[in-house]
Amino acid sequence: MADKDYDSVLRLTGGYASDIITVTPNNARALLGEELKNTAKKYNDNVVSADTIDEAVKMAVSMVDNDDVIMIFGSLSYLNEAKLAVERRNSDDR
Repeated sequence: MADKDYDSVLRLTGGYASDIITVTPNNARALLGEELKNTAKKYNDNVVSADTIDEAVKMAVSMVDNDDVIMIFGSLSYLNEAKLAVERRNSDDR
């Protein structure tokens, strides 16, 4: 969210990620994914922005190997949307 200290979170975590995918959450307080991408690029060179959470999940899954980990950061409502996107993806793979 735009009113959170996202720069500090990225400063502390961005260097540990091999890749970062940003998204604009569906919330009135949302920070644009492109703006978050620009901030994340200060701490990681491999940053892209997705249009939707579903797209971000699809992109993340396509970037990983079997032993990799995907971490999703965000507010609780955003994390619920991400959980649902992962569940939809898993049910599509069956």
